[in-house]
Amino acid sequence: MSVAVVPVARTWLARTRSRAPAGTLRNTTSASSSAAPGESVEKGSDMNRAPCTLRLVAFMVCSGPKLLGKPLFGATAAVSTAARFLLRPMRVQAMKSVDTVVENKGDAERPVQSRAFGVEAALMAAVRVVTRATGFLISMLVARMLGAEGRGVFAALAAPTALATNFSEMGIRQATAFYVGNGTLTAKRAVPTLLTMVLLSSALGATLSLVYFEIVGVAEGEWLWRALAAMAILPSLAVSYATGVFLGQKRIADFRKLSWQPPIVRLVAIAAGGWVLGMGLSGVLAANLLGAFLGAGYALRLLGRNGPLRLGYDRRIAAMLHRKGLSYAVSLFILMVNYRIMTLLLTIDGDMVAVGLYAQAALMAELLWEVPNTLSALVLSRAVTTSEEEKAAFSGKVMSLARVAVALGAAASLCLAIAAPFFFPLVFGPDFARSADLCVALLPGVVAFTLFKILNIDVAGRGKPWVTMIVMLPVLLLNIGLGWWAVREAGAMGAALASSVSFIVASFAYLFVYARVVGVSPLAVVTPTRTDLELLRRALGAFDPRRKFKRKA
Repeated sequence: MSVAVVPVARTWLARTRSRAPAGTLRNTTSASSSAAPGESVEKGSDMNRAPCTLRLVAFMVCSGPKLLGKPLFGATAAVSTAARFLLRPMRVQAMKSVDTVVENKGDAERPVQSRAFGVEAALMAAVRVVTRATGFLISMLVARMLGAEGRGVFAALAAPTALATNFSEMGIRQATAFYVGNGTLTAKRAVPTLLTMVLLSSALGATLSLVYFEIVGVAEGEWLWRALAAMAILPSLAVSYATGVFLGQKRIADFRKLSWQPPIVRLVAIAAGGWVLGMGLSGVLAANLLGAFLGAGYALRLLGRNGPLRLGYDRRIAAMLHRKGLSYAVSLFILMVNYRIMTLLLTIDGDMVAVGLYAQAALMAELLWEVPNTLSALVLSRAVTTSEEEKAAFSGKVMSLARVAVALGAAASLCLAIAAPFFFPLVFGPDFARSADLCVALLPGVVAFTLFKILNIDVAGRGKPWVTMIVMLPVLLLNIGLGWWAVREAGAMGAALASSVSFIVASFAYLFVYARVVGVSPLAVVTPTRTDLELLRRALGAFDPRRKFKRKA
């Protein structure tokens, strides 16, 4: 594979070096004279230059096989090149419906391009496809390198760290998006306080993670593994808080950049550290940390466009964010515990092989959540900036989106269920053959929970995250009780069945709660309409490279 990709990578790398004038790569005037002031620089840099991460990967494709004789860089390059060719035609179509909007009044921010909902959704979906393709290659490498038991230790370290990150975040991302989106706060006022809160919150999260590792006995005696896992909380929080600002300002393009570039660097690092150099679990954890810090650095660079970055602390801003964020934090933490509780219960049970099998099955089943996960940022950004008069129409679009997502998820789950018995041992190794049955057991609940995940974003954007707790707190109690019994009786299979049942119950209950919040009947939420087909048609149209659209004057 690497032999075939190397010439393509060399040609592509040479073109990206000469495609744009030198001024386009810098903040100087280089675009057409018809563009608005400031607009030419942004469009030139976004449309004409290749992202630095892709250029780095292409360079490694050219030099990697010669230096290391390994074919893994060919797979890495395939993902990177696909990203470029997949996103470029959609950028052209996105110009069909561009309206320039100035963000918050108090800031001297650059113009933001507001695109049609279906086109923006397609762009987000394309980025997520690239991200998940990269994540799939990472999971394949980790499973092959570490085996079932090593994969279990990795999951046992990652699950509590993710929960600690979610707890330490305190809902600040959603609160920031809410207040910046409605104009209560400007980015320049909020950023200094946010940066200080990142340091304080990450210290709290790292401490909680290390205490949990010691109490439960995860990776006992391996303090390096524990430290590498806990240190990833700091850059994760930095990215999370920065994206809150981007979502409030409708800077979806910046959010997309943060979504796909760090995972590709993470893939290269894992391939180099874990596979080529044979560093094992230490290399995988170090690569995760490297990708997290690179993502945080890029987020801060984008955030710096609002003005110079500095530390500060405004008590009024912090109190405002914490008051609003607390309701988000509690609901998000309850959701995260529902996602991770089975991994925690299996870890407490002490069977790392079962943890590894379940983690790999859950990873594959949860790929069906990529549609709602992809669109969460877009829906939240639109929801927090939608006026009261427009909320009913916007909720109609969200319901249509939810129905399309569930239908696509059901079709994909059928394909995955048929392929799972052959797919798992072939791709991840014979150690993971038993993960196929666990994945099939998870699929009904995962498909049903797609409805919840999309509808919940609309409710959160309305500033009512507490609605989630009405449903998810009882479901969490059900999940813990049912999961504890099922794990003791049937191990990993019991955990998979208990999770599926809990997700189905949660989705059914939330359907009625959401219908009451938006003022429609539950039947109206799930009944297909012609709008669903139109939304799907517009989204698929963004992927057609044959269609060309001229930029508006």
